[in-house]
Amino acid sequence: MTSLCRRTVLLAPLGYLVACSTARWYRPPPSKDGVVRVPLVELEPDGFVQVELGHDAFLLQREPNGDLSAVTLTCSHQGCAVSKRRDELVCPCHGSRFDLHGAVLNGPATEPLTRYRVVVDGTTALVYRERA
Repeated sequence: MTSLCRRTVLLAPLGYLVACSTARWYRPPPSKDGVVRVPLVELEPDGFVQVELGHDAFLLQREPNGDLSAVTLTCSHQGCAVSKRRDELVCPCHGSRFDLHGAVLNGPATEPLTRYRVVVDGTTALVYRERA
């Protein structure tokens, strides 16, 4: 179990506030089967939407080839909320940076962000919240 410092606890909500001010959020209805359903019309013209699930969130994005992918918005370092800035995800707590697929660009994080499996069913993206 990771211990949290006071700075982490105080700054973690900042990531969600920053992200909320710069990108669209979608809050899906509760799911009994654990699969998150996101209507494809929720994707912004640039191909992104941030999906909030209570205290958790992920970024759903359309790849250049048309496929969809999803990556958590929780930093792998100490659990702070990361936010999308241009072409990367940034953690406000300790400065870790990730590419849009969750790979570490700059520490202190050493592990990538969790990716989720996405399946398109008609006009809906089904996001399975186990590791891809």
